[in-house]
Amino acid sequence: MAKLSDGKPAVMKSVFKLIRLPNLVIIAATQYLMRHGVISPLLDRYDHAVASASFAGEPGFELQLPEGHFLLLILSTILITAAGYVINDYFDTRIDMLNRPGSVVVGTVIPRRLAMLIHMVLNVVGVGMGVYLSFYVGKPLWSIVFFLVAGMLWFYSTTYKRQFLIGNLLVAVLTALVPFMVAVFEIPLLNQAYAPVLRQWNASFDLLVYWILGFSFFAFITTLTREIIKDVEDFEGDRTYGHHSLPIVMGVTGTRI
Repeated sequence: MAKLSDGKPAVMKSVFKLIRLPNLVIIAATQYLMRHGVISPLLDRYDHAVASASFAGEPGFELQLPEGHFLLLILSTILITAAGYVINDYFDTRIDMLNRPGSVVVGTVIPRRLAMLIHMVLNVVGVGMGVYLSFYVGKPLWSIVFFLVAGMLWFYSTTYKRQFLIGNLLVAVLTALVPFMVAVFEIPLLNQAYAPVLRQWNASFDLLVYWILGFSFFAFITTLTREIIKDVEDFEGDRTYGHHSLPIVMGVTGTRI
């Protein structure tokens, strides 16, 4: 039974634990660094190669997505991710009691109904921000991505994580989207703002895409590895509840090899 009587500090601490606050900080930092540590410096290279001659002394290529809207992108990403963490713990209460009983907060400190409410609010706000941004950059169909991600996180918690490799691959793909979404929402505005220059010099912003894809691929590989390691650690609980994770199908030794 949930222990709301423990007081607000205990509940708030449990909420932060539930949404994996350190992970959300890492996600926000990743997207910030992609924008200001990768894309912005690469635009400076475009300045030297193309923009200085094209603009005849005028400022060269600059980031086009306003900082306030970029903040919305970060918030949308971390809110949808947090919702995924909440629903994952909601459905994993029994198995977590076997694998890591000291870390369970849903149904102990936070009532299950409250956890579901938190999940719904986070998703609605996060997806709503994503829809707004999609229309802002002139790509309304990209709104579907935010609905799909929220839906995939739900089905990951209920179904996919119990299937052989599917859950691992899904989490890895969604993690790879974190840096890539920065380029997705910046490049259309860059193409729109600098279309005449790009046509004149037969140039494009493909270099930005390649760099971000490199970071996304790294995120995919490292996350997939981490997810498999977690499956090894959760072997006993997963086997008890009929999961078909890689260690259960191939054995712990085979997985480590």
